[in-house]
Amino acid sequence: TGSFPEEIFGMPKLKQLNVSGNSLTGSIPDTIGNFGSGLASRQRKYLNLANNRFSGTVPPEVANITDLKELTLHNNSFKGTMPDTVCSLETGAGSKSFRLTMLTSDCKEVDCSCSAVCQCF
Repeated sequence: TGSFPEEIFGMPKLKQLNVSGNSLTGSIPDTIGNFGSGLASRQRKYLNLANNRFSGTVPPEVANITDLKELTLHNNSFKGTMPDTVCSLETGAGSKSFRLTMLTSDCKEVDCSCSAVCQCF
């Protein structure tokens, strides 16, 4: 319960984070792009923020997470459109070593049509 502790993304060696089902509220901090920034290249990362009460839009800084393999966002209160920069992770665009292979969202509220791997809930 409460807001997301922004300091978590300051932990450079963190490669898996599952905060699903914790009734967290508010928006996702821009510092999300720092997730796992201290890990060696080609270390896959997994981020599960599902089943909370997050609101606002999905921050484009998510695309700064190198080697992000799975991003789980469903059952929240996000709105708007999935940033194209996040969708580009699935093609390995830019300097990303791995491709995003799983993305979940509440597609009635968040348009993720830019993504071929987006699973709707």
